[in-house]
Amino acid sequence: MKSLHAPAIMAIVAAVMCVSSSSAAEYALLVPDAGAARLIKVGDMLPKPPPDEPGTSRPELHGQALRNQAIGNLKKRFDAAADPSTHLLSLADAKAAGFGYVADHFKEIDRNGSGYISFADLVLYLKSRKGPAFNKDS
Repeated sequence: MKSLHAPAIMAIVAAVMCVSSSSAAEYALLVPDAGAARLIKVGDMLPKPPPDEPGTSRPELHGQALRNQAIGNLKKRFDAAADPSTHLLSLADAKAAGFGYVADHFKEIDRNGSGYISFADLVLYLKSRKGPAFNKDS
């Protein structure tokens, strides 16, 4: 999906704000269009958003690549919240880090009742719940 970048959005907002004091035909925005820049005026109807600048968009992930990304993001978040020396997460750490789902299900994830969970415990719990990242059919 193509999207406008923050500088382009800010320029459009600035141009629209200026329109209230003058005619719309006086204000325009330079946008990239298929490798060349083109001038669009406030009020022009665009059939589709301008293309992303080269190198700024990433292909949409599917299947195993998407699962790997989701698990990688979960691991990063877990590591940021867990104790760096033990790599274990307590209920208090989960709450402090805003890890709401883990905090809400902490007793279910902590099967041995130690008060701490490892990333492996979290993965095992999510697999048992058939989380989307572990569903091979999607």
